[in-house]
Amino acid sequence: MVLLVLTGEIVDQDMYEMLAEATRLLNEHHSILALVDCSEAAAAVSLAGIYGLPDKATALGAPWNLREAVVLPRTRLRLETYQFLALVSRNAGYDVRLLDDRKAAEEWLLAPSPIPAGTPHVAST
Repeated sequence: MVLLVLTGEIVDQDMYEMLAEATRLLNEHHSILALVDCSEAAAAVSLAGIYGLPDKATALGAPWNLREAVVLPRTRLRLETYQFLALVSRNAGYDVRLLDDRKAAEEWLLAPSPIPAGTPHVAST
């Protein structure tokens, strides 16, 4: 599992750098599980930046069967930003879940995946 803890204000460039580092770590450790803890973060990213994030993830080589748990900020500031991220990610085939705390995020990630191991990506069939 890759754990990213984000704090402070997060802008588009931070989001792209985080994505590149997370993808590198996922591939390096042969993992499909990512926990992104935004409980102390404040999203200041653009919706256009979020919209293109799944394509950037794919281009960087993110695992197609990625399961990502995102811990929502305690302040609930710009909650719609996180909801939009989850929506565009799921539409692109990534399994992203928004959760209220790290414990719930870890439990969801460690639960059995609904996608059996070894299943090819739908785009490869």
